Amino acid sequence: LLAEIKSALPHALLPEYDELAPRGGGVLLSIALARQLHCSVANDSGGGHILAAGGRPLISLYGHTSAAKFRPAYGKHHAISAAEFGSEQMEAIQVETVTQAIDSMLAPC
Repeated sequence: LLAEIKSALPHALLPEYDELAPRGGGVLLSIALARQLHCSVANDSGGGHILAAGGRPLISLYGHTSAAKFRPAYGKHHAISAAEFGSEQMEAIQVETVTQAIDSMLAPC
């Protein structure tokens, strides 16, 4: 899928695969880069856990999986589940709900 992603998103930064990334950067490089973000959004995946390990606010999207069971155990985290929209399909999550969560995470305390 890497070629497809690079074709569709030519300006995307892919720290795990970028030929300019330091050798051996791997997951630690991704965590270090995640520390530079103000907020991130990820589906329920390993990538979401890597972003959370960066210690910055994370919004996790859940389809058929359980937010209570699989949410990262660290960092400021907000879960949005498809179940809130009467579905097990992540596509049921409304963009406006995610946008509101981002705004909330970025709002000054």
